[in-house]
Amino acid sequence: MAVDEQIRKQFDVNVFGVLDVIRATLPVFKRQGSGHYVNFSSFFGTWSMPPYSIYAASKFAVEGFSEAFAQEFAGFGIKTTIVEPSVYATEFFGESMQLAEKKQEYAPLYEAYEKGMSNIKTGDPAKAVKLIISILKSDNSPLRLAVGSQAAYTIREAYTNRIEEVNTWFERSAEAD
Repeated sequence: MAVDEQIRKQFDVNVFGVLDVIRATLPVFKRQGSGHYVNFSSFFGTWSMPPYSIYAASKFAVEGFSEAFAQEFAGFGIKTTIVEPSVYATEFFGESMQLAEKKQEYAPLYEAYEKGMSNIKTGDPAKAVKLIISILKSDNSPLRLAVGSQAAYTIREAYTNRIEEVNTWFERSAEAD
């Protein structure tokens, strides 16, 4: 499969698939004055790393439209939760994973990535599902739900770094008004 095809397939599944479900169900949710969208993103929807740039881009897209829709749909009694799981013992790293052809000039990057991934703790999918269901049944479900310790740590670190960078450049940024 060509790289362009891989990119389009990634967005067709992760972005347009979610949007298709929302478009199909929104009229029903509006009529009944309630509903709850559970849009699956990933901890890769809050930060990225080179081997997953396109996957992360598709999950960033889910984060963006889900945040906007949550505000828009709330007036109709419709909730939205963005689920941000880390790595679980699923087919994510199995046959469903399709990577672009590795290029020799990126060999050190691939080695570092593989070393890091070999140490990553994979979560139990059954525990993740139980957590998600319990949170959705609660009276106060969040807009975003990090699922798994790796997700919680990584997302917190990504947002902390982002805030620190904004703060570092805040005065200079404000000069552009």
